[in-house]
Amino acid sequence: MKKYAYSLEKFEDACHILAVEEGEIRSRLLPVFNVLMLIAVNPEEHLPSKLVKDFQWIISQLTKYPEPDPHVPPQLGREWEQGNVRYTLSRMYNKTAKRIADRIWNIWWNLRFYYNE
Repeated sequence: MKKYAYSLEKFEDACHILAVEEGEIRSRLLPVFNVLMLIAVNPEEHLPSKLVKDFQWIISQLTKYPEPDPHVPPQLGREWEQGNVRYTLSRMYNKTAKRIADRIWNIWWNLRFYYNE
């Protein structure tokens, strides 16, 4: 099996969601996050080193704002919860969402070359 087969498959799925799902781009980024979440756990294992920084930027943009909960104090490790992604997307400009989608596409494009090496 080729080294980046799993990542290539997940980024193909993400690009497909961005291209054909209904709704505005921000709403399409939540299912994209769900597809890419396992790569986010250890991007250095799943991506070439030249693509890790862009991927980490994507995840940081999607989890930028923790969902406020007046009854629970902030906790470490909650930044990847879906509520935080939903809350971040609700605050995000479409221009930022487009930048995220563009980087996802660029990672997919570059992964194809690493996969075929």
